[in-house]
Amino acid sequence: MPDQPDAATLEAAHMAVLQMFGAVCAEPDNPAVAEQADQSLWRLDELLAAAASS
Repeated sequence: MPDQPDAATLEAAHMAVLQMFGAVCAEPDNPAVAEQADQSLWRLDELLAAAASS
């Protein structure tokens, strides 16, 4: 992962989280969807932390 994520990378991670939120709302009992949403949130958290530390 780069030290400073660019705006496009952050936007893509944000959009992935929004899409997964919609999927979780549509299928709240689907463990595969929940796992993907969790991974998307962790990825966004990592990117935001990297951006904040620079």
